[in-house]
Amino acid sequence: MTNGFSAATSLLLSRGWQQSSEGDAGQMWRKRDAQTPVAFALQPGTLGWSQFLGNVAAVDRVRPDTLANQAEDYLKKVTIRQRKQSRTELDLHLSGASVKGHETSASDFGRFVANVSACVASLVMHQFGLESYESRLKVVGAQAGSVRVQFREPEYDDERDETLFQQAGDTPESVALLRLAQIVNAAQDAAELPVDAQLDAVLDVPVKTNKALHELSARVFRAGWRVDGLLLGLQDIVQVSIGTSGAWRLMTATAQTAVKTRQIEAVGELDGWSWSKATMTLLVADSSRPYRVAVPPELQTRVAELNATQGQKISVKLQVFERQMTNSQTLNKAYSLLTVEPVERLV
Repeated sequence: MTNGFSAATSLLLSRGWQQSSEGDAGQMWRKRDAQTPVAFALQPGTLGWSQFLGNVAAVDRVRPDTLANQAEDYLKKVTIRQRKQSRTELDLHLSGASVKGHETSASDFGRFVANVSACVASLVMHQFGLESYESRLKVVGAQAGSVRVQFREPEYDDERDETLFQQAGDTPESVALLRLAQIVNAAQDAAELPVDAQLDAVLDVPVKTNKALHELSARVFRAGWRVDGLLLGLQDIVQVSIGTSGAWRLMTATAQTAVKTRQIEAVGELDGWSWSKATMTLLVADSSRPYRVAVPPELQTRVAELNATQGQKISVKLQVFERQMTNSQTLNKAYSLLTVEPVERLV
């Protein structure tokens, strides 16, 4: 979804329009008996943008330049994941009891690098529905630090990568590195909040990916490392951090898969979104506690766009995950986002 599409739908919501249908190329919005199309690829400054403003202006009986100024305000508020020219890079530093004088076990370190590579390849297969995938992830020569390792996406391949992504310059590895960073951060977050079960929803991945994550977390835990670093190459730098407690939490969660129990629908206010943990907060009127909801990769840009508007009301469908005790009592409950649509804009 482009900035233009998000700004256009935000403008329509603020003026009382409602979405009536959606197709492969965009959405149809209506107000009374009038309708206007909004293309997903709509961009400011184009002929399509001028036609869109003209359609809305005619129905709302206002000047097109008045609408253009309002749309410009929404464009400034929209924040989505953006690429820099540099390649995506996960820069990690290992510290802890087994790191002394910038040295650690070569055997453990070598397996750690292999574990990260396996996780990234597995996440690529999961994200793009592939049966197999040869890892193309790169490792950059270490520099002074604790024990440092830099994982870098391969060079962008026009023929291989262009057809897979709307975001220019993305490779499968860049998407998987962001997903891995989000899972690692969610695990550390869950370790610091022992009653938090949201990690179960974040780990809605196939068995092979689950196994790769289990082996990676076991490596960190058994080596006694603390792993801190940055995910670079995106417009916003993502901090990455996991210690032995987070590694143990991830190791446990990937060894005991939670059960998908049911789907529910809810309407509430979007009250926050985190790129680093792939989690949004939803305030629901009939709940005493906010819902913390895991957001899958394909919906993250849309949630980030909606979160740009303070007080945005949304309608969602959620997958519920439950981990049950032997006496059949529910021990943990977590939520993952299946669909999201704006309801109205609070102004």
